[in-house]
Amino acid sequence: MEKLNTIPTVPLNKVVDPNQHSSLSRNPLILKEKHNSDYSATITDEEVDQEENEELRRKQVDFPLNMWGSLEAIKENSKKGANICDALINFTKTFHRAYDTYRSTLEKSLKIFENEMLKFCTLDTTMICMSSFSAEMKNMLSDMRGKLDEFDDLLYIPSLVFTRKYQAENKQHYDHSKKYLQEIDAARREVKKTRERYFKNFETQAKSEEELERKQKQQEETKRDDRNLDLEHKTELSFQEYKQEVEFFNILIQEADNEYYPALSALQAQEEKRINFVKHTMEKFLDYYSQCHTVLLLKEEKFNDSVKMINHHTDLQIFVDENRTKSQKKALLGKLEVELYQPKRVSNASNENGCQPSTDTSSFDANPFEENSISQEEIDKNVLFVQQKIKDMIKNKSELKQEDKEDILNFVHLHEVNLRISEDLMSITDVKESHVLKDLSDIVNIMITESTSDKHNGFKIINNVLQCSSTIYCKKRQADTPRVRKDYLADLILPHSIWKEPSLWKYWIYNCIVEKKLDKIDKKKIIIEEKYKNLKEQAEKDDPNASMMSKWLSRMTKPLTSFELDQEERKEIEQLEETGCDHRTVMNIMFNVLSVYLRHLSQFKVPLDISKQIILHFCEKYELDKDRTQLILSELESTYSTGGFTDQEQMRVIIQRRQTLMETLENDSGLVVLYLISEYFNSDKDLMNILSLNKSTQKFLKPIIYRRCLLNARKNVSQEKRSFLWNYFLKIGEVKLDYIALRDKINQNPQMIEKAEEIIILDVQRSFNNTAAVSQENLSNILKTYAFYNPEIEYCQGMNFLAGFFYFYYKDEQDAFKALLALIKKFDLTELFNATLPRLKLYFYVLDRLISLYLPDLHEHFKNEHITSSLFSSAWFITCFCTAVTNQKTPELHENLVFFWDNFVIDGYVVIFQTAVVLLGLFEEKILELSFEEILNYIADIPKAMFSNTGKSDEILQEVEGEENIVDQNLIDIEYVSDLPLVSQNSEINPEVEEIVNSSDFPKLLSNSPISKELIAKIELEYKENESQRMYY
Repeated sequence: MEKLNTIPTVPLNKVVDPNQHSSLSRNPLILKEKHNSDYSATITDEEVDQEENEELRRKQVDFPLNMWGSLEAIKENSKKGANICDALINFTKTFHRAYDTYRSTLEKSLKIFENEMLKFCTLDTTMICMSSFSAEMKNMLSDMRGKLDEFDDLLYIPSLVFTRKYQAENKQHYDHSKKYLQEIDAARREVKKTRERYFKNFETQAKSEEELERKQKQQEETKRDDRNLDLEHKTELSFQEYKQEVEFFNILIQEADNEYYPALSALQAQEEKRINFVKHTMEKFLDYYSQCHTVLLLKEEKFNDSVKMINHHTDLQIFVDENRTKSQKKALLGKLEVELYQPKRVSNASNENGCQPSTDTSSFDANPFEENSISQEEIDKNVLFVQQKIKDMIKNKSELKQEDKEDILNFVHLHEVNLRISEDLMSITDVKESHVLKDLSDIVNIMITESTSDKHNGFKIINNVLQCSSTIYCKKRQADTPRVRKDYLADLILPHSIWKEPSLWKYWIYNCIVEKKLDKIDKKKIIIEEKYKNLKEQAEKDDPNASMMSKWLSRMTKPLTSFELDQEERKEIEQLEETGCDHRTVMNIMFNVLSVYLRHLSQFKVPLDISKQIILHFCEKYELDKDRTQLILSELESTYSTGGFTDQEQMRVIIQRRQTLMETLENDSGLVVLYLISEYFNSDKDLMNILSLNKSTQKFLKPIIYRRCLLNARKNVSQEKRSFLWNYFLKIGEVKLDYIALRDKINQNPQMIEKAEEIIILDVQRSFNNTAAVSQENLSNILKTYAFYNPEIEYCQGMNFLAGFFYFYYKDEQDAFKALLALIKKFDLTELFNATLPRLKLYFYVLDRLISLYLPDLHEHFKNEHITSSLFSSAWFITCFCTAVTNQKTPELHENLVFFWDNFVIDGYVVIFQTAVVLLGLFEEKILELSFEEILNYIADIPKAMFSNTGKSDEILQEVEGEENIVDQNLIDIEYVSDLPLVSQNSEINPEVEEIVNSSDFPKLLSNSPISKELIAKIELEYKENESQRMYY
């Protein structure tokens, strides 16, 4: 009965819409009746027969009429249709790729054709034809590129969209039909089950009735008992169940017009769409292919006209006119006669005057056919001419005359002149005027073109040009701003097509590596020659005061004679030439060359993927180790990446911050109000009143309130208050250990950290040696104890500055040790204090990206000067600017350094990135005027001036002047990241740096920094996404 109540009923008077029921809509009688009602015009018998034939054909392929029991066959046909659509997608994709490859191959061939054929300036019919052909080919390639852009929208994307929609809708209709048939099948089984139960109960009841009748005949007083009544009731119930199931089944059958047949009709419509779509797509493809073919045919007529212009008579006439022999024919091809030498008599007067008889036979030695050969003297003369013209042009700021320019361009066609002029360009820097830089770029462009034909020194010329392109510049003041911008030579020679060929870059890099290997071998040869020269001198030297016996004994005991030493020298040199440089030397040479060339690749706009292929080609060829491969690729990526947050991403970040805040406050509106109110309070008393309202504020608002207490009232923070808040944020209270016991144990058993102890003692001796507040014994105890406590890290260079800073602040070994331990644990510095420095490489990449985002002019200047953040920022990340107090005599820390650490204990390394960009931004204008070495020296002074009290006392400067520090910043070797310097050698602070520092408000600049954790996380994600390519090996 429950099932009957849930069965939907269909009213008998319901009007059936023939458009919704395909089985009805395709009934010819209904269609004919509808047609007659719509059209009142007279219809001929032929038209009626045609319509009936059409309807008959439709009826023959109607799925509801002909395929109502073949749902699986329909499914298999849909799969076949989907496969056909997938094949169509793959075909369009393959055709697109092949057409694009064909176009790009033609484009490359055209470039090669232009480089080979069109570099000659002869204006004959052949060159005119070639020029016309090249121009038409460019137009054709442009048309092909346009057709290629249409292909996706015309064929590929529609095919992809239709196929996905076709498969999804077919699945939906099939699942609906399958579900309906399953319901029918389940209902049929239920009918069968209830019918059998009803028949069985009825048969049992009939037997019982017969038995009762037989007994009644034998005994008249026999009555119907309870058993008979139960059987009747049970039979009646089974009959009702059977009846209900039959009714339910019939209702399902009646619903076929609404459930099953429409789904079949939809599947049929899908197949019709699919077939028509395939047909339409193929028609569009044929039309597209015809248009592509037309693009080629349209050029045929123009090509034919150009070819018909070629005339050998005209071309030869032009050639003869341009190269007609100027000398007389007799001077070159005239016959010669034998002449006998007859000495001329010279008068005594002539002899007295010193005149000698002429015996000059130079006229016979000269070869008249070598008039184009140039002697070394003429080459030197040409070089001097070009050098003088360039020097005068730069000095006088004058434009180069046309005749001088033509002479220079003719001279640089000579390979040796070209090479020597390229070497002279290395000494040029500021050219003062933009028109001078333009004239110089014209000369350099010709030199670049001519270098391609110089097989021996072409790469040297290119290497010299690459180096001087980032050193030769012209200062140009920007409009409406006092800032001066530099226009570099590289910007003017960038359009040259030579920079777009990856094979040429590989050729230059390879030859540069080979050249440096040969230079290394030559230096080793000199060392060998010097060694054997000294041995020979010792072998030939005798003491004049020695006795005959001692001379004889010395000669007997000498291992080798001079002759034998010559042989040994030749063998050693031959072995050196045979084996060449050792593997480590080759790795260092290759790494240094690639480090230089990755800047050139970026500077000349070589695409990033091609630059990576070039770099990885040499990393694989010379088997460069994984760490340095990752380092050089990360530096390459940082020079190319420029994008930050878009407006939408920035809005998403703001919304995410608000959501995180609401989740932190558990969406409590009262806490949110208190949080907003706390933003307007600065006094500790008001903030602590908010915090003491209830347990919820203590639980959720404590970090926020404590942050405001530490940062907002920075000038009124006492030592006790700051120590309490640092302990809270670093969770120093959770460090439970007995420092005194550990320290005493290490001091009694120094062999437990024997390896680390030697390094610790060395570093302690050269750090904080002029700082009265930090003793070497205290610092050594802290570092040794940590090395024993954490054997995974033990000790790493830079930890001595962190430990010294904490001891400087806390004035207690145990507090400093616990602070160091908590700091490393909170910010997970194990990867930073690791032998391979993986975290440091990531930080270099992030800082380079931030500089490119917020200081684009400085980033461009760094690229031109071949400077990356790895050359100056290692100490910033490893020591957190604590090197600023190494020579400080005063007992108080600088307020800027304290404010930096107030932020650092809360937010971690994001503060170092913010500080780095703030510092570089403060001194950007000055740095833009400096060269490579000047920049590194200048930047080394910035942290000392900003964070140290040393710079404020002349007496302190005099005391520390001349004392040694750790490593000279100028002695950086980019080959070894682990050897990057931590402290500058120069202890004096540049007065200009100190002046800018004193006029700036560092805390305000740091507080207003736009750099966020989300932006740094995005850049780190970008770094990790590219890590698979950096992990090439």
